Amino acid sequence: MKLVIIIFRLLIVISAFVGTYQSWTFARPHDLIYFTNQSNLFIGVLYFWLAFADIFNCKKPSASLHAAVVFYIAITGLVANFVLDLSAIHYPLIIAPLTVNHFVHIITPVMAFIDFLLFAKHRQLKFKHAASWLVYPVVYFIVILILVAIIPSIGYPYPFIDHNLLGTKALLINVVKFAAAFYLLGLLIVLLDKYLPKFICIKNT
Repeated sequence: MKLVIIIFRLLIVISAFVGTYQSWTFARPHDLIYFTNQSNLFIGVLYFWLAFADIFNCKKPSASLHAAVVFYIAITGLVANFVLDLSAIHYPLIIAPLTVNHFVHIITPVMAFIDFLLFAKHRQLKFKHAASWLVYPVVYFIVILILVAIIPSIGYPYPFIDHNLLGTKALLINVVKFAAAFYLLGLLIVLLDKYLPKFICIKNT
């Protein structure tokens, strides 16, 4: 079973880096501004660390860090599939019929969440973690506002945080709505962690 876990985690690493290849190869460095690509790169690094630790029996990331990165990729998957309309965007083909979109918005988020449910050690998270995980999305939003104010040509990466499109009032309403939704998602992840068995597939994870 441990070998299965290692292989599964390495497949997550491959999926994350394949989906974001235009960012980390600097073919399209501007793509690094997207939360999607940042969260996928976080997943790639985290799961490489997990796989490395599984192979060499060394220190793993904390439960809170692991869950935080899964939380961010869950945001990516949920927002992309239930909030954004991506139908008009042309994504590069990776392996027919799979495009970059499939990797960054579906395959990697789903695989990471499956790994978290089945292979992570549970009953380690606290409700305060759900609030602490919001720090990165808030910082991301603030940095985007500053970047666009300094370099307007960058443009807002997502329409729901586009100050030019929405205006101040609607933007603030969106910020509150999304912050509340993300906090609830974080609480759901903590609840899952608390009620799932401590070990599901293997104790040495």
